[in-house]
Amino acid sequence: MPQIDQDCPCTGKNMKHFAAPWILLTLVNHEGAHGYKVKKLMHRYTQDLGIPLNITGLYRHLNALEQRGALYSQWDDHGKGPAKRRYYLTASGRECLRYWMRTLSMQSLLIGRFFDQAKKVFPRVLMPTIRFENRIKSEAQTRPSPTEALEEQRDRQQEVTR
Repeated sequence: MPQIDQDCPCTGKNMKHFAAPWILLTLVNHEGAHGYKVKKLMHRYTQDLGIPLNITGLYRHLNALEQRGALYSQWDDHGKGPAKRRYYLTASGRECLRYWMRTLSMQSLLIGRFFDQAKKVFPRVLMPTIRFENRIKSEAQTRPSPTEALEEQRDRQQEVTR
């Protein structure tokens, strides 16, 4: 059997874009968590999959999300030990998380359909069954168009600046 290059995207090792929704989701339930706490919380969700979480990469994602306005941070120098930067979700971050949820729901549906077709080619290989069709269809019917979504976001931003 041919060997797969371990740097190939098919190995799943370079899934850096999935860090953002996990960070946002973690901060919804743990407002004011510092970076190391965010790492520990996220690790709970992924440790059984053997997916390592690099703390340096996590801080890069936190900084990028802060630069985009999805979260903000404040230094906390109270308590024992060195000061810690605590992270908080913004309204824009909550909206970003909602869009991630829609995007990942659609990706889940596509992955489910991929497995359905792959089962026909490899019927003896155990593959998961993923079914989100009813939720996706109803969500797609109520989801605003990209233009409407941009207009809604612009309106919300104007309300915040007033």
